[in-house]
Amino acid sequence: MRRSRSPVRVFAGRRRSGSGIVRCVASAGLAAVRPLVLEAGSRKDEFVREVEEVGAVWQTGEFGAAHAGRSGVLLADGSEPGPVYFGAGSSASFHQSSDWWIYTGELGAPVAAELRGACSCGWRGEARYPLDWESVDRQAPYLYDTSGPEGDWARHITEVEALAVPVPEELAALLDQVERQLDKLASDAPLAALRAVSRLERIVTEAGRTAAYGAEADAESGAPIGPGLGLPEDEARRRLLRYTLRR
Repeated sequence: MRRSRSPVRVFAGRRRSGSGIVRCVASAGLAAVRPLVLEAGSRKDEFVREVEEVGAVWQTGEFGAAHAGRSGVLLADGSEPGPVYFGAGSSASFHQSSDWWIYTGELGAPVAAELRGACSCGWRGEARYPLDWESVDRQAPYLYDTSGPEGDWARHITEVEALAVPVPEELAALLDQVERQLDKLASDAPLAALRAVSRLERIVTEAGRTAAYGAEADAESGAPIGPGLGLPEDEARRRLLRYTLRR
C-alpha cells in the first residue's frame, strides 16, 4: 500500500498539519472573472504591507505551487471575484492578491459572503462556509477559522495522490531515510552532507533524464501524463522538459 504524506499548511512563514475531507466540483467561468483594482487612498500603503505580511497558502512538499490551496471567496450572488490589484505608493508596479480578508467592501473591493476551498490547479470545493465578518479580527484575520475550506482542499490532495502513479514502498522508505540522515548530517558534518548532495544531484540528473524520455515515449499515443504525476498537464510537461534538459 502506498503511503500518503499529510498536507502541510504554509501560513505566514509557519507550518502546521492540514486535515479534513469533503466532496468537490470544478468551478465554471473562472476565465471570465475580471480583476479588481483598488482605488488610491490614505490606507493604501498600510493595506499593501498588511497583505504582504499575512498572506496564507496551503501546500504539500510534493506538489508545491501546482496544488497550492487557499480559502476561496464567493460573493452574495454566488460568483467568484477576480484578484485584487493595487499599487504601492507612487510605484508603477501593482500588487495582486486573492486573500479572502481583502474582500471587505473597502477600497473598491467587493464584500465576501462565503468561503470555500480553492486550489491553483483550478479545483474549487463544493461546500460553502458563511463568512462572519463580526468574528474576524482585522489586525489578525488569519486567526479566523478556515478549517472547513482547508479540510476540503486536503481531501482534494488525497484524491490527486490516489490517481498518481505510486512510488514503490521500499523506495519511498529509502528516500525518507536518506532525507532524515541528510538533515542530521547537514548539522553535524556540513561538508560531508554537501558531498552526499552532489552525488544525489548526479543520480537525479541521470535518472530524471532517462525517466523523462521514457515518459515522453509512453505519451506519444496522446495519453495525458499529468494525472500520473499528480499535476496539471501543462505543469507535468514542463517538469519532463526540465529533466530532459538538465545537465
